Amino acid sequence: MVRNASSSSLMSECPVCGAVLAGLEGGKAAQEAHVQDCLEGKPGQGSGPINNVRYIVYKLPADSPLIDQECAICFEEFVAGRTVARLNCLCTYHRHCIHDWLQHGTGCPVHYR
Repeated sequence: MVRNASSSSLMSECPVCGAVLAGLEGGKAAQEAHVQDCLEGKPGQGSGPINNVRYIVYKLPADSPLIDQECAICFEEFVAGRTVARLNCLCTYHRHCIHDWLQHGTGCPVHYR
């Protein structure tokens, strides 16, 4: 995904299904609608989740909106400074939780079908 400081920046790829978004007619609004459709799993709209689960790992900053929310795998609250992983579907889990979960070959616990 291409990001810059501009609020009018365009995504090159859907973070959920991996579809190329750069050529969509309608610009940013069409891209946002596509991603929302993918997240909601609307048939015939978005392409649905991609098969390979990708994620980024980072330490949760103290000002994160995730602080005091629960990990959907272990049901423990997120704490500042802990290592978390955000999947390509934008769901976030403790890194060790999603790592163990993915050892079973399944996708996102929330979006897996």
